Amino acid sequence: MPESGPAAADALLAIDSVEATDVLDRLQASGAVAQGAVTIISLSAIAEQLGERWAARQERVQDHAERTLERQLAGQGMFQRISATDYVVSQPGVSALAGQAGCLNVLRNILNHFLGAALMADIRVHTVSHISTEGVHGARIDVAAVDRAGSVRAGGEQRGSADRWSPFVAATGQRVRVSCVLEPIIRLKGSTRIGYRVARRVRETPTDRPLSAVELGNLSRADILRIDLATIGRGLDRLRSEDSGAKMPSLMLPVSYITLSSADGRAAVVGLFREAQASVRHGVICEICDIEGVPPGALAAVVSLIRPFCLYVVGRVSAAAGLMSGLTEARLQGLTVECAGAPSEADFVRWAREAVGAGGPSVRSLMLCSLSSTRQLAVAALLGASHATLRPTARL
Repeated sequence: MPESGPAAADALLAIDSVEATDVLDRLQASGAVAQGAVTIISLSAIAEQLGERWAARQERVQDHAERTLERQLAGQGMFQRISATDYVVSQPGVSALAGQAGCLNVLRNILNHFLGAALMADIRVHTVSHISTEGVHGARIDVAAVDRAGSVRAGGEQRGSADRWSPFVAATGQRVRVSCVLEPIIRLKGSTRIGYRVARRVRETPTDRPLSAVELGNLSRADILRIDLATIGRGLDRLRSEDSGAKMPSLMLPVSYITLSSADGRAAVVGLFREAQASVRHGVICEICDIEGVPPGALAAVVSLIRPFCLYVVGRVSAAAGLMSGLTEARLQGLTVECAGAPSEADFVRWAREAVGAGGPSVRSLMLCSLSSTRQLAVAALLGASHATLRPTARL
């Protein structure tokens, strides 16, 4: 299906499949076309990227697309493949705008899964306006216009760039969303704020229950990439919401090792890092997560690939000497350890002492994260941590 410009209206779409025409004729007779409830999703960008490999992989791409459509529609619409790369979707039970937004989300999910990113030029979704003797007529959806129109939720809650990726249906069948907070980063020597860290939680919807470590471990590579991109998107949304006009000094963004070890995942993250760098004074700090069990040599390779796009690269670990030892050869410029829950004062002191002791003299920068009070900041400084972050109450 050829591309028409976003502003094109009532153009003739090149749909030459007899089966497609029959399906669309039936939808026109039912009134769904007149309601603006019929769209066509194209996977042609994936076929173009795969080139000669498309023939061998198209069935896998189609299976994934159909599973994604089934989850999105949830019995409130229908879809049918009308060519090797095109699907017609009918959603008479929702508004035209909601139907278009849903189809855009479906295609973004598929593009992210197979290409690692959903570039604007690759998002090819058309509305169907009518069918004549000449063929099928419609227009390419203006993606930016649909995103702007959906920028305000019921009750006035703002939608931002992160909503391109979250919430979503994971490979496990769970519907999940990414919840983030901005934590001020404090240089403990001098008690100076030097930036913000984005701290995230992955939650199941609609219960809002945080996913357990086991559930997080069951997520697919594509799920983890979506979580990473949504997290960075939330950080960017927060930067854009600042009214003071002054740029933040720096922003620490968590990214999973799994994402950075993939060329496609790394490319998607780098694009957002560049976007974030324009909004901070000094640069972006990459916090690599899920590094437990990763060979230091493999981690060092990933660090070297992402470092050109960052001010610093640090690694998140648990407070265990066995995990921290051996990381010096990974060329990380610092380590972070997160304080989970709300420990008592005595428990916090024990935890902080263990974390700082495990870091040892070889760790140049050790940050204790998600502390709950200025008193805990003082304890962290006394025990020898170089930096800390303070947990806020406001959620992004």
